[in-house]
Amino acid sequence: AAGNRSAASTVTVTTPDLTPPTAPSGLTATASATLAELSWGAAADDVGVAAYDVLRDGTVVATVAGTAYSDAAVQQGRTYAYAVRARDAAGNIGPSASRTVTVPDVTAPSTPTGLSAQALSWPTRVA
Repeated sequence: AAGNRSAASTVTVTTPDLTPPTAPSGLTATASATLAELSWGAAADDVGVAAYDVLRDGTVVATVAGTAYSDAAVQQGRTYAYAVRARDAAGNIGPSASRTVTVPDVTAPSTPTGLSAQALSWPTRVA
C-alpha cells in the first residue's frame, strides 16, 4: 500500500584489516656459550601487534608476545641467522628484522692421549 514505511535499520560494515605491521626496530643479538639472546623495539600496526615470530636459520622457533627472546637450543662455535617479524590479529605478517650471532666456543680441547717420547742421541762433534 502506498505510504507504508518500515523502521530505519542500522547497518555496520567491517572492512578487513589488510595492512601488515612494520618491521621490529633495533634488533640486537648477543650470545654466551649456552644462549642466544634477542631483543627488539616494538613494531607498529594500525590495529595492534598480536605477536612476534622468531626464526632461526629460516625456521620459526618461537612466537612471543613481548620484545625479547632467549634461545637455549644453540651449539658452541656455530653462527645462526635470526629474524623477527610481527603479526597482527588478522594474521597479517610484516617484514622481518634480521641479525646473525656466533655462539662462542668456550670448551677447552681434551688432553691428547697415547703420546710417547723418545730421547735422541746426537753424535758428539769435535771441532
